[in-house]
Amino acid sequence: MKLAFYSKRPILVASAAFVLLLAGIAALLLSKDSDENEAVSDKHLISIPNEEFSFYLDIVRSGELNREISDELKKKAMDYSKNVYAKLMLAERYQVINTYSFEKLQQAHNEENQKRKKMKKEGQVFYGPEQLELSDYFEYFLDEMTVTAIAEIAEKESASLEKDSKAYYDEIKDLFSDETFLFDLVKQSPSGAPDEIETFELNNDNRRILENTEPELLKLLETMQAGDEAPYIRNNEPHLIKLKSRTQQGLAFEENKEQAIKFYVNDVYYVKEMNRIKDAMEIEVLAPLPE
Repeated sequence: MKLAFYSKRPILVASAAFVLLLAGIAALLLSKDSDENEAVSDKHLISIPNEEFSFYLDIVRSGELNREISDELKKKAMDYSKNVYAKLMLAERYQVINTYSFEKLQQAHNEENQKRKKMKKEGQVFYGPEQLELSDYFEYFLDEMTVTAIAEIAEKESASLEKDSKAYYDEIKDLFSDETFLFDLVKQSPSGAPDEIETFELNNDNRRILENTEPELLKLLETMQAGDEAPYIRNNEPHLIKLKSRTQQGLAFEENKEQAIKFYVNDVYYVKEMNRIKDAMEIEVLAPLPE
């Protein structure tokens, strides 16, 4: 199913109320009207209403230390607008969305807030604040649309992008390697009793556990090489770490091709396509720019 405003496949659903948020957008924007704003097409000139540009200007302005409206701020807002429409054009090309208009965005936002108000009145639990700001609603839509578009590109262009993806994978393949630490944790007895020795194997499967429970131990291990020993305090008791081996096993491109292509699309291809579209784009504001 192709939604007219929101992504086809939500990437993350935090709660049932989150689904309601997505459903509201889909219901409002599912149809594609022939006379709808056609700004999300491969045209060099894109016309947007002043109200929409002012909205983008406010988003940019909120992240500035100096929030006075200036020519420099308007220039940043224009660049932000081009980023938005480049993303929309890519999303439409890969059938993530049908149409987008600022009016539809406002309508979907208003209906979502009405639903939230009703849910609160009825005592239902929902995700996030009772009333969403339009900017937050828009940024969430944009982020989810972008993630979904990247996944679609990686799937549909996998054959043509395989060669470039492999070259990029060779540059970043360490990110996909599985490093294994085999070590003894020796509890030293001050009374002369035999030491208590525990042997551990640390790899990508259990690394997260150690990151959360004993991050100091993980940091220490990462400074060591096979054969090294280092003192370590655990539960206020002296221990000795003896690192037996430290090995790194990389995954070949063919073993991780799908994920590697997604990385290439996300890091390289999508950015290049966005810049290519932006370079050929002109945005016209249909009323005088905000003073």
